[in-house]
Amino acid sequence: MIPGVTKGLWHLYRRSKVRLNALLYRVIEECSLILSGAREVPFPLLQRALQRMARCVGDVCWLLRDFPRLPAYRLAGSQWTIVLVGGEHSLIEVQRLFFADQEVTLQELGRVSLWKLTAQIRCWLSEETDLVICELSRIYPRRFPFPIVFTIPTWVQQVTEIPNPPERLLVGRHQDGTRFRINRARRSGFDCRFSRAKEDLKHFYYRMYLPFVTGRHGKSAIVTPYSQQFQRFRKGGVLLITRNGEPVAGSLCYVAGQICYGSEYGVIDNDPDLIQQGIGTLVIWYTLLWAHKQRCLFLSLGGTRSWCSNGSFEYKLKWQPTVTRLNEIYSTWTFLAQRLSPALEEHLNQIGFICEIRERFYRVLVKSNSQKMDKEFLDRELARARHQGLAGLAIIAPSSPVILYQAGERALETKGKRLWREFGSPNLSEDSQTLRL
Repeated sequence: MIPGVTKGLWHLYRRSKVRLNALLYRVIEECSLILSGAREVPFPLLQRALQRMARCVGDVCWLLRDFPRLPAYRLAGSQWTIVLVGGEHSLIEVQRLFFADQEVTLQELGRVSLWKLTAQIRCWLSEETDLVICELSRIYPRRFPFPIVFTIPTWVQQVTEIPNPPERLLVGRHQDGTRFRINRARRSGFDCRFSRAKEDLKHFYYRMYLPFVTGRHGKSAIVTPYSQQFQRFRKGGVLLITRNGEPVAGSLCYVAGQICYGSEYGVIDNDPDLIQQGIGTLVIWYTLLWAHKQRCLFLSLGGTRSWCSNGSFEYKLKWQPTVTRLNEIYSTWTFLAQRLSPALEEHLNQIGFICEIRERFYRVLVKSNSQKMDKEFLDRELARARHQGLAGLAIIAPSSPVILYQAGERALETKGKRLWREFGSPNLSEDSQTLRL
């Protein structure tokens, strides 16, 4: 073919792909909005059907957006080498998770064809790469034939059941700090008011939300567009935390079914003094009280990255949440390895990745065949997982099916029987084994 014609066709393809990806991104956003609003539908069967349709369309759009190639990077540190197939946000997170305390050499490997991904991974793992992480659509059709494979959602949701009265959440010595912050804030002139005024939404978004999110997360910040927040605002409003009458923090709140969503919050100008005083605790507490007045049974604390060592995930544990599926479209991370060094295996377990099996969530525990897992160790890890709002442990061993180590069904239902009915099915995966206490 004539070189000039080839170059012209290539530029035409690139422009078309950019426009198509922009369209797919808008469809994904709309599917996320449908998922978050589906619980307003009064009929459970219709609600489920709408959720499944929106998630299916969104997942297909994510897969088409990835097609036909994805960027790949090699990150080499002093202890291990990791290859990432995925976007820039995942690259930032992988660097933070695996190379925070060591120098890393980053090499761009170009773009990898999805239909050649398995062969390329096999090639990488044979070249002294310790671990490959692939960011893919939830419905990526191929399975990977490697000894160590597990997949996690990139995001999960933490939901707390609202007791009656809500003050029961503050009972116990472990809540001494939370009670102290709330009482001190009341004595210092903090209060709250609910608003449906558009001016208050703009003030919240540009003076509180944007500075807080970008200041807290830096380059890895994922900012919800104003248009998307406005759609949610129309269903509810803004709960503003005031100090001597002046708004200093806020939360975007709306009700869908029996659930209050108050996940988007911010602090005015990302004020470090307010953050140090525990304004985040006050925002969640006032949001929970507002949700109780609306007769909600649950409060969504929002989405967090799906590993237990995540700062946001750990911060919300004081409200005794349960991990559920996020009502948005998101990708997955698939981890692949031939073998793991003891140091890398220990690091993976310290991160505490969370996997999903039939709408229940488990902390991943990677154990090689040479290591013995005694009952005392498993019971201790299971207690940690239950405290973190998870159903149990998912034990990953080389060339073996996933083993679920969890409490019995009765114990699983104890924490929040209504919550499991509201957010997911208790069925287990057909290709997993289960160890019960």
